[in-house]
Amino acid sequence: EGLFRPQTEMDRARATLQNLKQETSGVNHFITCFLSLVTQAEISDEHGVYLLEQNSKPEITTQMYITGQRKAYIQAMAMTITETSHAQELYHIQFRHQGSA
Repeated sequence: EGLFRPQTEMDRARATLQNLKQETSGVNHFITCFLSLVTQAEISDEHGVYLLEQNSKPEITTQMYITGQRKAYIQAMAMTITETSHAQELYHIQFRHQGSA
């Protein structure tokens, strides 16, 4: 049984990554879970970046492409998604605040 556990954990992490969506969870929680699963799943940067793009909120991914901030490495992409998400949150707070003034 012990011989099969690492592969089973890797397969479970890969399956979870396929279905992990940011949706309503905060970006910090999403990125932390995502990077943990990436480590367990031992996937390539290319595949990890693809999954991160697919599973992040569409408005974040769109903004990254518009501003030319797409990265080739998982860690850099995760940082960019976090920064973009935080910038969007601040913009929305400011915009709502100005709209109510």
